[in-house]
Parts: sequence; structure tokens; C-alpha cells
Amino acid sequence: KQWYQRRVRGHLGYSKWDYTPIKRGFDYFFGMYGGFADYRAHLAAEPDSPDVQVFDLHEHHKKDIRSDGTVEETEQASIDLIKSTWLHHSEKLFTDKAVEIIRNHDSKEHGPMFLTVSYMNPHSPLDPLEEDIDRVPDSVDNTIREKFSALMVGMDMGVRQLTEALKARDMYDNTIIIFTGDNGGAVQGKDQSKSLGGTNSPLRGAKWTIWEGGVKVPAFVRGPGIVPGVVSDELFHISDWLPTIAGMVGAEVKQNLDGFDQSGILTGTANNTDRKDLVLELDPAYQQAAYIKDNFKLILGDPAPKPYNGIYAPLEGDEVRYPDLDDPDSFANFNKDLKEKLTAYITKSDTDKSFDFRDLPEAIGPFEHSSIKLYDLDNDPSETDDLFTKSERFKARAKDMYDHLAVQSQELADLIFYIGDNQDKTSSVKTLTIPGGLTDWTGTEMGKWTPWLRDDTESK
Repeated sequence: KQWYQRRVRGHLGYSKWDYTPIKRGFDYFFGMYGGFADYRAHLAAEPDSPDVQVFDLHEHHKKDIRSDGTVEETEQASIDLIKSTWLHHSEKLFTDKAVEIIRNHDSKEHGPMFLTVSYMNPHSPLDPLEEDIDRVPDSVDNTIREKFSALMVGMDMGVRQLTEALKARDMYDNTIIIFTGDNGGAVQGKDQSKSLGGTNSPLRGAKWTIWEGGVKVPAFVRGPGIVPGVVSDELFHISDWLPTIAGMVGAEVKQNLDGFDQSGILTGTANNTDRKDLVLELDPAYQQAAYIKDNFKLILGDPAPKPYNGIYAPLEGDEVRYPDLDDPDSFANFNKDLKEKLTAYITKSDTDKSFDFRDLPEAIGPFEHSSIKLYDLDNDPSETDDLFTKSERFKARAKDMYDHLAVQSQELADLIFYIGDNQDKTSSVKTLTIPGGLTDWTGTEMGKWTPWLRDDTESK
């Protein structure tokens, strides 16, 4: 409420309008509802109907909110947005929108600005601009890695344009810039054409895993009052950003938040943080959990869908990296097994409303070696030396951490983790008839994501 807030790209959920950015405090939103889409056509396949292409790009203003809580999004507005963005790379679209916001911002009229820019780069499908490919050094000799690198270069160029726009408006010296990732690099795809080119070496694992390579991401902060050149090895969780940003700008936070204010680490007024632990995962569908306390990390269950357990160096030469789809531990078979588990949980929760599927022993299994690993991250950041059976001291520490996770799982179940009725998700796709002018889509139907639950619908 204290700032004029703008967001470019979403990914916060969209089953209800209340979950979309424009209903979560932002004055303006331009971007996607889902996790990814085609970079140029902005299409994503409907999960249960792969042949149905859904346009996932939206533009909303605060004034678009209706009295019933929904957001006005007319068919003509959707068609106009499709026409104006068709085959325009999202890297350019997001950068241009953000630069426009900076150029038009009036601090005297609106006050301070909070701007979130979430690039899709370098998410799959790897489809960089040709000009960004030309900027990749010749030393990158792998085609997949070259595309991945080009998407990173494109994002860098976008950040450069935002920085230059801030300087042109004399806003740069009074702006705090936070740059961070959302998960570890994706190293593999479902087949050769979708190999993803990421690397988290020397950390183990990748995106989709609870190894350090999947959950530890790069980040930096610069701005007035921020001590430059300092590298912190303190624990920092995504929930810490809200209180930390508030602390950096002197905003009062009255709510009881899960996160910790770590602004003192950034401004040099504190040497350590109040955060001594963090829960990385509690997931019965994957049947896994992970918890860090001090320098120790406890893992329950399988940390990763195989074959994502390794340490993956950057791709070189003609190398490709993808699972054997005939292997019983392959990505495809893992997805099939996961879907069966999820269906079982949803079915049980539909018939038994008191079913608490976050019960840790049922989801993960009893305290036994077959499902427990313990690592000392200070001395073993690559997670190669399992300490659980090394001594009774380590086993006792693991048991204490396990007991803490069990309590946390019950608290989370009581709060939010109830899967309600198995909704018909097809109602989330609104059909649009494109009148012409778009190659390959002239006179055809195209879907567009839209919320399907209303505020008065039971949804926990």
C-alpha cells in the first residue's frame, strides 16, 4: 500500500482472480499465468490436452477490477494483445514494458515504485534471438549450451536496458536492485531436442530436485546503503525477501511473517542472521522432505527423479544429455508414477474430507536408514558424503531434525494443504476465434488461460 507497484510476468497461480498479480497489490501486470510458454507465439499446451494450444499472455490495470472481484478481460482486448505480440520475443516484450514503466513513472505523483521483472530466459524451450546467439563466445562449442548461453546474454542485455533507463531518469542512485533465480539450472529434458543445457556444478542435482543444485540459486543486491563486494554464506529463504526489502527501505511490517529481516547483513549493521534453519520440502506426492539446520541438511525419501542425482558439468562439443525413455527410472516413467500418486491423494481427499495427507510418517516413511540422508554442507557442499550411519551422534542429530519436520508437516496440513474437489480444469481455457492476420492461425480457434473459480467457491 505504500508503493506504486508494477509487475512484468506473473507465475503466481490463476485458479481464482485473487491469485493473479493485479489482485495481489500490483497496479499493473503484463505477463504469463503459467510457468512457461513459447517465447514468440506465447503458446502453452493444455496439460491434459497437448494438442490444444493456449495463449498465455495478459495485460491488466488496477482499474480493470470489477465490483464482483473479477478482472475485465474482453475477447477483443485478448485478440488485440495476440495480434500486437505475435512472434515478438518475450525477452523484448518484457524489457520494453519495464523500460516504458520506468520512463513514465512520476515519483511526485505516485511515490516510490516497486517493479518486478521476471524474464522467462533461460527456461525451455530454448529459443534465443539471433542477435543474442551472435554475442555468445566461440568457446561455447555445444549447440544446446550455446542456446542456453544466448538466453542468458539476452537477459543480461535486458537488465542493462533497465539500468540505463533508471540512470536516464536519475533514479538509479536511489534504487535498490535485486537479482535472483527461482531454482537451480535444468540439465535435462524429455528427449534430445529438449535437452536444456544448464549446469549447477560443483553442486549436485538440478531443477526438480532437493539437492543443493536444485534449491540454491545465485543472487545479488545493490543500491543505496548496501555494502558492495560482500559475499554472505548465511541461510536465506525466499520468504525472507519481503521483510528484508521492508527493512532496507524503512517500511513497517505489522504482520507476523514467516520470513526474517536480513537487511542488516546487506547494510553492514549485522554480522549474522536470525535464520538458523529452513524447511526446503514437505511433499507426499514425491514422498520427500528436506530440512537445513545450521550447517546440516537432512533429506527424507528420494531427493530427485532419476537420473538427476549427479553433478553435471557444462555440455561440450556434440554432447547431449537426456534420459533413456525406456529406462524404468526415466523422466517419463517418473512422471507417470507421480501422476498416479497424485491421483490417489486427490481421490482419497475427495472421499474423506478429514484425510491429512501431510502426515510425515505416511508420506515419507518411518525413521529408518533406507529413506534418510544427512550432509554437512560446510564441509561437503556437493553432498557426496552421507553422515547418517557414520556415528550415533549424527544419527541423533538426524532424529531431532526429523522430529521437527514431523511437527512442521502437521502445522502445514492444518493450515493450507487440503486438496479439494477434483475440479474440471478445462473450464480454465477460454476459446477465442482469431479473425485472421496470423500465419498458421487464420480463422482457427485458440484458447486463453483464465481463472475458473470465484471468490465464493470453496478452495483451500
